[in-house]
Amino acid sequence: MASIPAPTKPPRGVKNPKETSGNFLMNVIRTLSTSESNEQRDREKAKLEKDYQKCDKELDELISQHDRDLGQVMQSFARVSLLVNTSRAKVSCVKENLLACKTLLSCRRDELKKLWLEGVEHKHTLQLLEEISQLKEVPAQLSAHLTKKHYLHATQVLVSALALGGSTLEDVEALRELRTQLEASKQQLYSKLLEELTRHIYIESTQELLTGLQLGS
Repeated sequence: MASIPAPTKPPRGVKNPKETSGNFLMNVIRTLSTSESNEQRDREKAKLEKDYQKCDKELDELISQHDRDLGQVMQSFARVSLLVNTSRAKVSCVKENLLACKTLLSCRRDELKKLWLEGVEHKHTLQLLEEISQLKEVPAQLSAHLTKKHYLHATQVLVSALALGGSTLEDVEALRELRTQLEASKQQLYSKLLEELTRHIYIESTQELLTGLQLGS
């Protein structure tokens, strides 16, 4: 019977690669197939069974020692797996809804464009109506400010109204009479301011000067 050659030592500086489970299995098969006697095969089988029983025992001990941790890990894995499956279902549902929306939008694009244009027109119309309502209140506001001699407020209201009437509402024919009235109010306010300035600068100042001279004499 030929003897099995002893393993040779690798050259210095060269390390044996780490043995994997696949390499180990191939070595076992090679050993069993090259064994020349049943006795040697039986020894190899007995060794394998002993190693298997040892590993199985160690595995049982590890499971027993970490039974609680393993239970928690399994529960966590179950929860994560459930969440992943739920998320996949939701993503699939969202994807289907997006495809359905895309199909509907492509079919109703012209209708949506028409509705959008109508919305813009309605918004513009509401803005014009609000500005017209503001202009209609200007004459009453001017009259109230002039009665109280609040010339600064009256000027601010009139300037804002003229700017509004000359921009977005310039082409509104129904406001032509109101614009004419505002222009007339502008001239009246100018005359009133000029009259007040003249009275303060010349008349009242002259009267105060004459009164002072009379008292001094």
